[in-house]
Amino acid sequence: MQEMHQNSRAKVKMWYHSKHWMILLQLSCIFIKFTECNEFIQDPENTTVFPGENAIFTCMFETSDTGSVGAAGPSVSKDGIPLKGADTEFVLTHVDFNQSAGLYTYFINVSWEANNTEIACVYTDQKFKISYSESAHLTVIGPPLPPDPRTVIITPASLVVAWPKPFSHNLAPISGYQITVYHGNGTVKEQLELTEISQTTVQAFSTDDGSVAETCETLTFNVTAASKAGTSPPGSTTGGFPIVLPDDWGSSPEEFMKITAINSEQLLIEITPPHMCPYQDGNYTITLKNEDGQILKKVGPFLH
Repeated sequence: MQEMHQNSRAKVKMWYHSKHWMILLQLSCIFIKFTECNEFIQDPENTTVFPGENAIFTCMFETSDTGSVGAAGPSVSKDGIPLKGADTEFVLTHVDFNQSAGLYTYFINVSWEANNTEIACVYTDQKFKISYSESAHLTVIGPPLPPDPRTVIITPASLVVAWPKPFSHNLAPISGYQITVYHGNGTVKEQLELTEISQTTVQAFSTDDGSVAETCETLTFNVTAASKAGTSPPGSTTGGFPIVLPDDWGSSPEEFMKITAINSEQLLIEITPPHMCPYQDGNYTITLKNEDGQILKKVGPFLH
Protein backbone atom coordinates (compact mmCIF):
# COMPACT_ATOMS: atom_id res chain seq x y z
CA MET A 1 0.00 0.00 0.00
CA GLN A 2 2.78 2.39 0.89
CA GLU A 3 4.62 1.48 -2.33
CA MET A 4 1.52 2.23 -4.41
CA HIS A 5 1.17 5.58 -2.68
CA GLN A 6 4.79 6.43 -3.43
CA ASN A 7 4.34 5.48 -7.13
CA SER A 8 1.22 7.65 -7.30
CA ARG A 9 3.10 10.59 -5.82
CA ALA A 10 5.89 10.07 -8.33
CA LYS A 11 3.43 10.15 -11.24
CA VAL A 12 1.75 13.28 -9.91
CA LYS A 13 5.14 14.89 -9.43
CA MET A 14 6.24 13.90 -12.93
CA TRP A 15 2.99 15.20 -14.44
CA TYR A 16 3.36 18.46 -12.52
CA HIS A 17 6.92 18.99 -13.72
CA SER A 18 5.97 18.07 -17.26
CA LYS A 19 3.07 20.54 -17.28
CA HIS A 20 5.22 23.17 -15.62
CA TRP A 21 7.89 22.70 -18.31
CA MET A 22 5.34 23.02 -21.10
CA ILE A 23 4.03 26.25 -19.63
CA LEU A 24 7.54 27.66 -19.26
CA LEU A 25 8.39 26.65 -22.81
CA GLN A 26 5.30 28.35 -24.17
CA LEU A 27 5.88 31.50 -22.12
CA SER A 28 9.50 31.68 -23.18
CA CYS A 29 8.39 31.47 -26.79
CA ILE A 30 5.89 34.26 -26.35
CA PHE A 31 7.65 36.63 -24.00
CA ILE A 32 11.33 35.79 -23.76
CA LYS A 33 12.29 34.69 -27.26
CA PHE A 34 9.23 35.79 -29.10
CA THR A 35 11.09 36.87 -32.22
CA GLU A 36 12.04 33.23 -32.80
CA CYS A 37 8.38 32.31 -32.93
CA ASN A 38 6.97 35.38 -34.70
CA GLU A 39 9.18 37.88 -36.49
CA PHE A 40 9.51 40.31 -39.33
CA ILE A 41 11.68 38.73 -41.97
CA GLN A 42 11.62 41.92 -44.05
CA ASP A 43 11.56 45.16 -42.10
CA PRO A 44 10.41 48.48 -43.55
CA GLU A 45 13.33 50.58 -44.77
CA ASN A 46 14.03 54.27 -44.31
CA THR A 47 12.86 56.18 -47.35
CA THR A 48 13.17 59.68 -48.82
CA VAL A 49 10.56 61.12 -51.18
CA PHE A 50 9.38 64.42 -52.62
CA PRO A 51 6.07 65.98 -51.54
CA GLY A 52 3.18 64.42 -53.42
CA GLU A 53 5.06 61.21 -54.17
CA ASN A 54 4.33 57.77 -52.77
CA ALA A 55 6.45 56.59 -49.87
CA ILE A 56 6.72 52.83 -50.23
CA PHE A 57 7.02 50.63 -47.13
CA THR A 58 7.42 46.88 -47.50
CA CYS A 59 7.22 44.39 -44.66
CA MET A 60 6.92 40.61 -44.43
CA PHE A 61 5.98 38.73 -41.29
CA GLU A 62 6.61 35.08 -40.44
CA THR A 63 4.66 33.27 -37.72
CA SER A 64 5.18 29.96 -35.97
CA ASP A 65 2.41 27.37 -35.66
CA THR A 66 1.72 28.68 -32.19
CA GLY A 67 1.44 32.32 -33.14
CA SER A 68 -0.30 32.02 -36.47
CA VAL A 69 -3.72 31.09 -35.11
CA GLY A 70 -5.97 34.16 -35.34
CA ALA A 71 -3.10 36.36 -36.50
CA ALA A 72 -3.87 39.41 -38.66
CA GLY A 73 -1.69 40.76 -41.48
CA PRO A 74 0.64 43.73 -40.97
CA SER A 75 -0.58 47.30 -41.12
CA VAL A 76 1.21 50.63 -41.24
CA SER A 77 0.85 53.11 -38.40
CA LYS A 78 2.12 56.52 -37.27
CA ASP A 79 2.41 57.21 -33.55
CA GLY A 80 0.56 53.97 -32.89
CA ILE A 81 -2.45 54.94 -35.03
CA PRO A 82 -3.05 52.78 -38.14
CA LEU A 83 -3.05 54.63 -41.45
CA LYS A 84 -6.25 53.60 -43.18
CA GLY A 85 -7.36 56.62 -45.20
CA ALA A 86 -6.60 60.24 -45.96
CA ASP A 87 -5.51 62.94 -43.59
CA THR A 88 -3.49 66.15 -43.93
CA GLU A 89 -0.13 64.38 -44.00
CA PHE A 90 -0.75 60.90 -45.40
CA VAL A 91 -2.97 59.32 -48.02
CA LEU A 92 -2.82 55.52 -48.09
CA THR A 93 -3.30 55.01 -51.82
CA HIS A 94 -3.15 51.22 -52.03
CA VAL A 95 -1.62 48.04 -50.61
CA ASP A 96 -0.05 45.24 -52.65
CA PHE A 97 -0.03 41.77 -51.06
CA ASN A 98 2.00 38.85 -52.38
CA GLN A 99 0.15 35.99 -50.72
CA SER A 100 2.70 33.29 -51.51
CA ALA A 101 5.51 35.31 -49.96
CA GLY A 102 3.44 36.93 -47.23
CA LEU A 103 4.77 40.29 -48.45
CA TYR A 104 2.84 43.50 -47.83
CA THR A 105 3.76 46.70 -49.70
CA TYR A 106 2.12 49.97 -48.66
CA PHE A 107 1.97 53.04 -50.92
CA ILE A 108 1.45 56.26 -48.99
CA ASN A 109 1.19 59.66 -50.68
CA VAL A 110 2.79 62.18 -48.36
CA SER A 111 2.92 65.95 -47.99
CA TRP A 112 5.74 68.11 -46.66
CA GLU A 113 4.23 68.01 -43.15
CA ALA A 114 5.03 64.27 -42.97
CA ASN A 115 8.78 64.98 -42.87
CA ASN A 116 10.81 63.36 -40.07
CA THR A 117 8.12 60.83 -39.23
CA GLU A 118 8.55 57.34 -37.86
CA ILE A 119 6.38 54.84 -39.75
CA ALA A 120 5.88 51.36 -38.27
CA CYS A 121 4.81 48.04 -39.74
CA VAL A 122 2.58 46.58 -37.03
CA TYR A 123 1.58 42.93 -36.71
CA THR A 124 -1.10 41.95 -34.22
CA ASP A 125 -1.52 38.39 -33.00
CA GLN A 126 -5.21 38.04 -32.20
CA LYS A 127 -4.73 34.84 -30.23
CA PHE A 128 -2.28 36.22 -27.71
CA LYS A 129 -3.42 39.86 -28.04
CA ILE A 130 0.15 40.98 -28.64
CA SER A 131 1.45 43.41 -31.25
CA TYR A 132 4.95 43.81 -32.58
CA SER A 133 6.31 46.49 -34.84
CA GLU A 134 9.37 47.54 -36.81
CA SER A 135 9.87 51.21 -37.63
CA ALA A 136 11.40 53.14 -40.51
CA HIS A 137 12.15 56.83 -40.87
CA LEU A 138 10.37 58.92 -43.49
CA THR A 139 12.11 61.96 -44.93
CA VAL A 140 10.16 64.31 -47.19
CA ILE A 141 12.35 66.63 -49.22
CA GLY A 142 11.16 70.18 -48.73
CA PRO A 143 11.56 73.32 -50.85
CA PRO A 144 14.61 75.58 -50.48
CA LEU A 145 14.84 78.00 -47.59
CA PRO A 146 13.79 81.60 -48.33
CA PRO A 147 16.49 83.77 -49.93
CA ASP A 148 17.85 86.66 -47.87
CA PRO A 149 18.02 89.60 -50.30
CA ARG A 150 19.84 92.85 -49.54
CA THR A 151 19.97 96.16 -51.39
CA VAL A 152 23.67 96.49 -52.09
CA ILE A 153 24.02 99.25 -54.72
CA ILE A 154 21.83 102.35 -54.69
CA THR A 155 21.84 105.16 -57.25
CA PRO A 156 19.23 107.77 -58.19
CA ALA A 157 18.36 105.67 -61.26
CA SER A 158 18.67 102.05 -60.13
CA LEU A 159 18.82 99.60 -57.26
CA VAL A 160 20.83 96.38 -57.25
CA VAL A 161 19.61 93.61 -54.95
CA ALA A 162 21.73 90.55 -54.15
CA TRP A 163 21.28 87.42 -52.04
CA PRO A 164 23.40 84.42 -51.05
CA LYS A 165 22.32 81.05 -52.39
CA PRO A 166 19.85 79.61 -49.85
CA PHE A 167 20.02 76.06 -48.52
CA SER A 168 18.32 73.32 -50.52
CA HIS A 169 18.37 69.51 -50.29
CA ASN A 170 21.14 67.88 -52.33
CA LEU A 171 18.49 65.79 -54.12
CA ALA A 172 16.56 68.94 -55.04
CA PRO A 173 19.07 71.66 -56.03
CA ILE A 174 17.83 75.16 -56.79
CA SER A 175 16.68 75.50 -60.39
CA GLY A 176 16.00 79.22 -60.47
CA TYR A 177 14.63 82.32 -58.77
CA GLN A 178 11.61 84.53 -59.23
CA ILE A 179 11.78 88.20 -58.29
CA THR A 180 8.67 90.33 -57.95
CA VAL A 181 9.23 94.09 -57.67
CA TYR A 182 6.45 96.13 -56.09
CA HIS A 183 5.77 99.87 -56.20
CA GLY A 184 5.37 101.71 -52.94
CA ASN A 185 1.57 101.44 -53.29
CA GLY A 186 1.78 97.63 -53.46
CA THR A 187 1.17 97.20 -57.17
CA VAL A 188 3.53 95.01 -59.18
CA LYS A 189 6.20 96.95 -61.05
CA GLU A 190 7.78 93.94 -62.76
CA GLN A 191 8.49 90.22 -62.45
CA LEU A 192 11.82 88.68 -63.30
CA GLU A 193 12.76 85.03 -63.80
CA LEU A 194 16.34 83.88 -63.23
CA THR A 195 17.08 80.39 -64.49
CA GLU A 196 20.85 80.59 -64.00
CA ILE A 197 21.37 79.64 -60.39
CA SER A 198 24.76 81.35 -60.36
CA GLN A 199 22.98 84.67 -60.91
CA THR A 200 21.95 85.98 -57.51
CA THR A 201 21.56 89.69 -58.27
CA VAL A 202 18.88 91.75 -59.96
CA GLN A 203 18.69 95.42 -60.96
CA ALA A 204 15.58 97.59 -60.99
CA PHE A 205 15.37 101.09 -62.46
CA SER A 206 13.50 104.08 -61.12
CA THR A 207 11.81 104.70 -64.48
CA ASP A 208 11.11 102.57 -67.51
CA ASP A 209 13.72 104.40 -69.57
CA GLY A 210 16.33 104.27 -66.80
CA SER A 211 16.30 107.99 -66.12
CA VAL A 212 16.31 109.59 -62.69
CA ALA A 213 12.94 110.00 -61.00
CA GLU A 214 12.48 112.35 -58.07
CA THR A 215 9.41 110.77 -56.55
CA CYS A 216 11.06 109.30 -53.45
CA GLU A 217 9.53 105.91 -54.28
CA THR A 218 10.44 102.87 -52.23
CA LEU A 219 10.43 99.53 -54.03
CA THR A 220 9.93 96.13 -52.39
CA PHE A 221 11.70 93.05 -53.75
CA ASN A 222 10.30 89.58 -53.06
CA VAL A 223 12.68 86.76 -54.01
CA THR A 224 11.72 83.06 -54.07
CA ALA A 225 13.86 80.02 -54.92
CA ALA A 226 12.49 77.03 -56.83
CA SER A 227 13.51 73.38 -56.95
CA LYS A 228 11.99 70.00 -57.77
CA ALA A 229 10.60 69.93 -54.22
CA GLY A 230 8.68 73.20 -54.60
CA THR A 231 9.05 76.94 -54.18
CA SER A 232 10.41 78.60 -51.07
CA PRO A 233 8.59 81.29 -49.10
CA PRO A 234 9.66 84.76 -50.28
CA GLY A 235 12.55 86.68 -48.84
CA SER A 236 11.96 90.42 -48.91
CA THR A 237 13.88 93.68 -48.84
CA THR A 238 13.13 97.30 -49.70
CA GLY A 239 15.10 100.10 -51.26
CA GLY A 240 14.51 103.72 -52.23
CA PHE A 241 16.01 105.90 -54.93
CA PRO A 242 17.90 108.85 -53.42
CA ILE A 243 17.64 112.38 -54.76
CA VAL A 244 21.00 113.94 -55.55
CA LEU A 245 21.31 117.71 -55.26
CA PRO A 246 22.54 119.50 -58.35
CA ASP A 247 26.19 120.49 -58.38
CA ASP A 248 25.34 124.20 -58.23
CA TRP A 249 22.95 123.91 -55.32
CA GLY A 250 23.97 126.40 -52.66
CA SER A 251 25.69 128.79 -55.04
CA SER A 252 22.79 131.22 -54.67
CA PRO A 253 21.97 131.32 -50.95
CA GLU A 254 19.12 133.77 -51.40
CA GLU A 255 17.12 131.00 -53.08
CA PHE A 256 16.90 128.88 -49.94
CA MET A 257 18.03 131.17 -47.09
CA LYS A 258 16.48 134.33 -45.64
CA ILE A 259 18.51 136.51 -43.21
CA THR A 260 16.83 139.04 -40.93
CA ALA A 261 18.70 141.32 -38.50
CA ILE A 262 17.10 141.25 -35.08
CA ASN A 263 19.52 143.70 -33.49
CA SER A 264 23.16 144.67 -33.71
CA GLU A 265 24.23 141.31 -32.28
CA GLN A 266 21.68 138.83 -33.59
CA LEU A 267 20.66 137.55 -36.98
CA LEU A 268 17.64 135.37 -37.74
CA ILE A 269 18.47 132.84 -40.44
CA GLU A 270 15.57 130.95 -42.04
CA ILE A 271 16.44 128.02 -44.30
CA THR A 272 14.28 126.17 -46.78
CA PRO A 273 15.83 122.68 -46.85
CA PRO A 274 16.52 121.06 -50.22
CA HIS A 275 14.14 118.45 -51.59
CA MET A 276 15.31 115.06 -50.32
CA CYS A 277 13.62 111.78 -49.56
CA PRO A 278 12.63 110.93 -45.98
CA TYR A 279 14.82 107.82 -46.03
CA GLN A 280 17.94 109.79 -46.96
CA ASP A 281 20.34 110.73 -44.17
CA GLY A 282 20.77 114.37 -45.23
CA ASN A 283 22.07 117.23 -43.11
CA TYR A 284 23.31 120.78 -43.65
CA THR A 285 25.71 123.20 -41.95
CA ILE A 286 25.66 127.03 -41.80
CA THR A 287 29.00 128.81 -42.09
CA LEU A 288 29.39 132.56 -41.41
CA LYS A 289 32.26 134.43 -43.09
CA ASN A 290 33.38 138.04 -43.17
CA GLU A 291 34.10 140.03 -46.29
CA ASP A 292 37.62 138.65 -46.39
CA GLY A 293 36.34 135.08 -46.42
CA GLN A 294 37.43 134.39 -42.87
CA ILE A 295 35.17 131.92 -41.07
CA LEU A 296 33.53 133.59 -38.13
CA LYS A 297 31.24 130.81 -37.01
CA LYS A 298 29.99 127.43 -38.12
CA VAL A 299 26.62 126.11 -36.95
CA GLY A 300 25.37 122.58 -37.46
CA PRO A 301 25.11 120.03 -38.83
CA PHE A 302 21.32 120.08 -38.83
CA LEU A 303 19.53 116.89 -39.76
CA HIS A 304 17.31 117.04 -42.79
